[in-house]
Order: sequence, then C-alpha cells, then structure tokens
Amino acid sequence: MFLGIDLTTKEQKPTACAILDEHGGLVSVTKLSTDDDMVALAEAHSPPIIAIDSPLGFPEGMDCLEEDHDCQSIHSFKGRVGERQLIAEGIGLYLTTKRSIIKPMIYRAIELAKRFEVLGFQVIEVYPFAAKVRLLGKPLPKKTTREGHNFLSERLEGMIPGLKAYDGKLDHDHVDALFAAYTAWLHHHGRTDSMGSVNEVPIVVPGKPTQWPSASIPEEYDSDGASRNYKPGALQGIKVVDWTIWQFGPVAATMMGDLGADVVKIESLDGDPGRAVFAAGGVDRSLPAGRNAYFEANHRNKRSVALDLKKPEGIEIVRKLVEDADVFIQNFRQGVAERLGLGYNDLKKLNPKLIYASGSGYGPLGPDSGEPALDSAAQARSGLMFATGPDGAEPYPVQGVIGDQIGGITLAWGILAALVARNIHGVGQRVDVSHLSSSMWLQGLAVSMGSLTRDKPNSEINLSSNPPRDNAYNPLANHYKCGDGRWIMLANFQADRYWVSFTQALGLEDLVDDPRFHDTPARGENRRELIQILDDTFAQKTYNRWAKILNASGDFIFSPVQSLQELADDPQVIANGYMAEVEHPDLGPVKLADHPIRYSETPNRIIRVAPELGQHTEEVLLTLGYTWDDITGLQDLGVIL
Repeated sequence: MFLGIDLTTKEQKPTACAILDEHGGLVSVTKLSTDDDMVALAEAHSPPIIAIDSPLGFPEGMDCLEEDHDCQSIHSFKGRVGERQLIAEGIGLYLTTKRSIIKPMIYRAIELAKRFEVLGFQVIEVYPFAAKVRLLGKPLPKKTTREGHNFLSERLEGMIPGLKAYDGKLDHDHVDALFAAYTAWLHHHGRTDSMGSVNEVPIVVPGKPTQWPSASIPEEYDSDGASRNYKPGALQGIKVVDWTIWQFGPVAATMMGDLGADVVKIESLDGDPGRAVFAAGGVDRSLPAGRNAYFEANHRNKRSVALDLKKPEGIEIVRKLVEDADVFIQNFRQGVAERLGLGYNDLKKLNPKLIYASGSGYGPLGPDSGEPALDSAAQARSGLMFATGPDGAEPYPVQGVIGDQIGGITLAWGILAALVARNIHGVGQRVDVSHLSSSMWLQGLAVSMGSLTRDKPNSEINLSSNPPRDNAYNPLANHYKCGDGRWIMLANFQADRYWVSFTQALGLEDLVDDPRFHDTPARGENRRELIQILDDTFAQKTYNRWAKILNASGDFIFSPVQSLQELADDPQVIANGYMAEVEHPDLGPVKLADHPIRYSETPNRIIRVAPELGQHTEEVLLTLGYTWDDITGLQDLGVIL
C-alpha cells in the first residue's frame, strides 16, 4: 500500500488522504482531521512509502521559520535547492523561507513525519503540481475549475486502476492526494527524480514518461507526457511584457493572459499603485493577507517581477525581457518610457517584430497628448458623463471604472490585430489607444448619429438623448417597478408589432383601440399617460409572475434589472461560465468575471490569481540567463527585492 497525504495547515481543515495498492490501484480516498487519525490509517495499511505534500525540512542552515530567530540559510538565495531546481524547470511553488502562508503547515508536516518514521515508515516529500507537470505536460488547466477538475480526474482514471469505478465524490484535495500516492508508487518502482541537496530534504517528483519503459506510458499521453486531449489557449506561446499601472493597461494584459499568453508584469519595488487602493468613497477594498480587491480583479494570469527602473541594471532586465517578447504594453504619461530608454524606437531596435502597445489619456498627438488622465477624466472628456444621466441633469459617471475597462479591452483588440498583421506581413508596429478614443467608441453609435444630426438640435429621436423614465419616447422600451420591488426592463422597440399581444398579456385589452395609443406616434405623443398606466399595472404582481405571463403570452423582449451581486447566481451566467470560480491561496474559493469570449478549440483559462509583489522575479531572471550569484548581486544593489 502507498499513502498520499495532501496536508492542510491545521486540524480544523480536514486533510485529504489516498491509498493505492501494490499495483498502483485505488484502495481508498478519504479526509481526516487529526494527525492521530492519519497515524492510525498508516498503521492499519502499513504502506512501504508515505508521501506528504508539504515541505518536510528547512533550507540548510535553518531550523525554524521564525522571523525573530537568527538562523539563516547558508545559501545565497531564498528557499531550498530543490525548490530552486523546480522553479528553473518552470514549476512555480512557495519557497520554504519565513512565509506565513505555509509556516503552520511546515511545522505540522515535520512533526507528523517524525511520528511516521518512529513507527518505521519511509516518508518522502512530494509536490502534486510538479507531478502533474511531469506526467501531463504544460500548460495545465486550473485544478479548482470544473474543466481543470474533470481534466485531472480523467487523467488519473487512466493511470490508477479502479479509480474510474469509484462512486464517491472527488474534490481537488482528493486529486492532489492521489497524485501524492501515485508519486509514492512510482518512487517504489524507481521512476522518480529527487530534487535538491543531500543536506536538505529532497522533493520527490515523477521522472518524465520518456524515462519509463514504453509499456508504462498510459495510451492517452504522448511520449513526452503531454495529454493528447488538452487544448492550448489561443495565445499559447505568446510572451507579453506588461509595464502598466492602475487598470487601463493591466486589463489588456490580463485578457491576453486569459488566452494563454505568458504575461510578465513589471512593477516598481513599491508595487503597482493599484495594490494600495484600499478605500475610496467609503468602500473598503482590502482583503485578508494584505490582498486588495482592485488589484486582484485586474491582474490574474500574470507573473510579477519587481524592479528599480531608476537603476541601469533594472532597465537592462526589461530590455532582456523584450528581446524575445511578442508584445510590450505600457500606459505611462507620454515621455516617461522614452526617458528611460523604453520607448518604441528604443525597443524596436532590440526586437523589430515587437508589438509595442501604448495606452494614453488623449492620444499620441495634439496639444494635450502629454497630459495625464484617469477614468473619470476620460468619461468627462468623451461625453460619457452627460450620456448616462437623464437629459438636463448634472453629469454623472458610470461606475466600475468603465473608461479604464473599455480602454483595456480596446487596447487588447488592437494588440491582437497587430499580431495577426505581423503573421501576414512580417512586421512589428506601435499600437496606440487612448481613454478618449476608446470611450468615444464605446458610444460610437451615439457619437456618429450626434454628428450626423447636429443640425437638428430639436430632434427628440436621438440616441445621445436620455430622457427620464417617466418620459421615455417608447413606453414598450422602458423599465417598470414590480410589486416585489424588483424592476423589469422592456426592450420592445418594434412597438407596433407587440402592441396587441402586449396589452392582452397585461390585461389591458381596452387600450388596443384607444386612439391615444393605437400606433407608435400616438403612444409617443401620449407617453406619460401610458407609462403611468403601465406603472400601476406592473406594481400589481411580482417580477417572477410577470416573467411567466410574458413568456407564455408572446415573444416579448424583457429582462430583470439586476445588481452586480445578483450576477453570480444568474442561471445564464452559471450555464455559460461567465463567472469563473478560482481557488485563491489566501481567500479560498472566489468568483471573478471571466473572459467574455468563448472558443471551441482554444479555450481561455484562469491559471493563476494576481501575483504577490515580485513573486516571480527570481524565476523570470533564471529564464533570462541570470545566475544565483547574479540574483544575489542585484538584491544587494537594491535592483530587485
């Protein structure tokens, strides 16, 4: 028997355990709360190897993780040798160095391992994510998504006899415990690699399937270990350097990360200012573990590199990143990038086929090209603030930082078009999008119609006009309050088509031949009277009752008026996956607005949450050819954290 343990930080959160037999077949999966329970499980099955998913030792020279203790690693870098070897292989993980996130789990794991060893069991440290990468290849879908869970479960069913017949429910913790147990079984048969120094507890990972006898490779995998059924994202293989702040630029980079691009975010040593947005207008955006809702929403699917760009060594790192990048995105005030040697003309010398994307307030030309701008300024100058409120009312901004959001979406669209052009024409280029241009395009119909009809200022039929609800020109395209306080939005713009069946559905048949309302012009002329009648009618029943009546009576166009908080429970949102559930290391399961587009063959995914400041600095530098001595030197100079 082989026991795999996906250890938690404390006994209050049950630990997933899996047992495989001598043939690697399933014996059981379960969850246990206490260390005593796990010891009892081991005693009952006597496994030759117990695999624990948790660090079982400290870096050489350290014997604890307490901040006020003077023990220090003898290495010139953070973490253990094995951890650094996995990072260099492209397998990210938390380092075993004074990290409060995993400290309780490490202490628990070390004590549990000692108890097992006293009883005569062999204990190894494993890392299920590394096992998945070694066995299944990269990229991998996020384990906490439905797609990711199904993918991993199906792969395990091909690896572990008897698992397919298991009729219990497997969650992602069970899956990790099974990968841990499977690694123990592989280790018993000599099919693993031990990562790390002999003076530290090694991390045991599966050997690559190419190292196995051919008969041992499950048929659903290619010879390199990659799943034959896994579909990469549309931008898989595209490298994006994201030097942006706030929301405009970050949203563009996030959308590309959703599509599979490798996005490296460049931050100052103080971090993106979005990390410090804790409260505005009385709304608290802080989250546990120092996280921030604004930053989390704008920065998933990225790796963070923290640099001091006031130092030439920091600029050199960015230039190295650009050498083999496909896209460089920046949204700083005009002139900032050029002063640092990171302008378009500077970087295209390094990489002529680079797509250089720039987000600005008011465009690259004109008297205000160098002026700063944020969302509210964009909404104001583009006319959006006047377009949202009722006619004659004071200007009112759209919430949700909509100017930044549409700016980021437009910038991403421009980048994608430039990538297509590069494939066709073989050229890189600069792409410019501004707050002003994107917010105008958001209102493109109204802006163009307003221009076309500017000589008719008294026209009531104007899409740039927004009359009050009680004076809506077409009462069948208006919103009404139902008896339960919910609002219903009618969108029947072809009013004459719907008029007879609509009045019948509402029990207002006497209005059909009423000369005040018999056609669209008449209803427009007498709209206030009709709106009052409809107000009184809709107030008599709940929204759900009206929805059933309208659905049963005709092909009416209507919708509930929902709050943002209601979206997560909307059955259409759920069915189409418009909100993605993500397992956050600090926040647990969270829901985020997902990428808005669906692809049948190159699906989008959320593979990582917003990074900690500088979380991937060393990992990225290693891929650029920097050595550990180089990294230590950069830390001493204050170039990196």
